[in-house]
Amino acid sequence: MMQAALAVYVAVLSLLAGTCLLALARRIARRWIRPPALPPHYLRLGRVAPDQSCPCGARGLTYASCCRPADVARLTEDVREYLWQRWAHRSFAGRRSSRSMQHRLEDYPIPPVTLPDWVYRPDRHTFPIEERKLRRWNPQIAALRTAARHATEKADRQTSEPASARRSPPDEVRREQAASEDHAEPKRLPPDPGPQ
Repeated sequence: MMQAALAVYVAVLSLLAGTCLLALARRIARRWIRPPALPPHYLRLGRVAPDQSCPCGARGLTYASCCRPADVARLTEDVREYLWQRWAHRSFAGRRSSRSMQHRLEDYPIPPVTLPDWVYRPDRHTFPIEERKLRRWNPQIAALRTAARHATEKADRQTSEPASARRSPPDEVRREQAASEDHAEPKRLPPDPGPQ
C-alpha cells in the first residue's frame, strides 16, 4: 500500500517536472531561435510609402490618406503603454492616495513618445525600409532609451539648479503636515471627581 502511494507521488512529481521543463524549453526556443514578432501596423509603416496605394485594398486611396494615420496612432499607443508600464514599476512607492500620484508624476515624469524618423518624416527615406533597420528599431527599446535620456536630463537639471530653487511641497501638503502635528499629542480627559 505504501509503495503504491509512493509510486503515484513520484509519477505526479515527474509529470510536473517534465511539464515545467517543456514550458521552459519552449520559452527559450521562442526567444532565441525565432526573431521577435513585430506588430503589423509597425511593419506597414516601414514597408509602405505614404504615396503608394493602401495595402488594405481601398481603390484610389493612398496609404497616407487611408490607413497610415490609424497605424501611427496604434504605434504611438503601443509605445505609450510600454512607457506607462515602465513608469508604474519605477515610480511606485507604496502609496495609493491621489496626492501621491501627483508626487510620482513630479518625481518621475512620463517621457514623451518617440517614434522612428521614417514615421515622422517619410519624405527623407526610401521605402521599403531595410528589414534589418526595421528590426533594430523596436518600440520597447525606443521607449527604454527615451526614459533613460529623460532620467539623465532630470538628474542634470537637479545638479545644476541651486538648492533654494528646488521644489517645495505644495500648500495642501504643508497644511496636512501642520494639521497632523497639531493632533499628534493625545487629548487628556479631565480628572474624575470621584464619589461625592
